[in-house]
Formats: sequence, structure tokens, C-alpha cells
Amino acid sequence: MLRRTRPAAGTLAIFAILAVAGIGEPDRSLLKLGDALPPLSGQTVTGKPLELPKAASGKVAMVIVSFSRSGGRDAQNWAQQISKDAPNLPIFTAIFLESVPHIFRSFAVSGIRSAMPPLMLDRTLLLYQQQSSWQQRLHVTDTSYACVLVLDRFGHIRWISSGPFADSTYQRLKKELWP
Repeated sequence: MLRRTRPAAGTLAIFAILAVAGIGEPDRSLLKLGDALPPLSGQTVTGKPLELPKAASGKVAMVIVSFSRSGGRDAQNWAQQISKDAPNLPIFTAIFLESVPHIFRSFAVSGIRSAMPPLMLDRTLLLYQQQSSWQQRLHVTDTSYACVLVLDRFGHIRWISSGPFADSTYQRLKKELWP
């Protein structure tokens, strides 16, 4: 016969304090212009470690974040256009794969690798956790589109947009990058 035990009152008090303090929970506060980009770290498509914004430190850089396959296509549109107009601007991508079932992740990564220009392989971060908290922080309401950030040389957000690639949005970005 299984016997049920109740946690000690002290244990419950510790859990209550941790819950109120938010310890163990990722920060979900909305990011805005001027905020430092919190660290995003993991492995690249080639398996090398990468941490943003540290990897972009000292230069203006773009970070394109996607949360779905269609968001990845939108991210690709952004990256291709920016690469064409600003070939020297470092572009990093962060791809959240948490929603991809474990059994299919290697196929997803293989597809990403084959569709990506070689220069981007070591600048593409694969992330497998905290997807919903980052969607919330970046105010992404539709994962069909990428979230695009421009970071200043100190890693602070200078421009942010989450929505479909559109010429009007791209023109606003160009004005920010090349006033």
C-alpha cells in the first residue's frame, strides 16, 4: 500500500517565497528601445557555442528571431534584403525549436542547414527552451513572422519590429541604419 506524505510546512514556505520572488522563472518583461538585449546562448547550426549580444559586441548588428517554420521564411526575407543592402552589417539569427517534437529536431536542423548561406551557419543560434517567454518579451503575437532587432555596439536595442517583412517597414529600418 502506498502511503501519502505531506511536505513539511517549512518546505511549502520556501516554495511560496521562491514563487513570489519569481526565482526560477525567466524574466518576461517586455523589451523596448534602449534596453540591453538579455543573453541568448546556445549552439550554432555547426555546433559551436554562441552568445548574443556578446558575439556582436563593439559593432552595430542585427538579430533576427524566429519561432516557427513560416517565421523562418520571413526571417530569411529580412536577412537576404539586409545582406544585399548592407553586406558588412553582422546579422545573427536565433531560431526557437522548442515546439518541434524531439523526434523531428534533427530533421529540422538539417533543413535549416541546407537552406542557409555558409556565412550564416556560425551566426545562427538554435534554442530549445524559453520560447514562450521570449515571444512575450519581444511582443510577438504571430509566430508566422520574425522579430527583427538592431543592436548598438553596446548590445542595446536601437530598433525593433515584429511583423511581416514589408517594404514600408524595411524603409523605416533603412532610415534608422543610414540616416
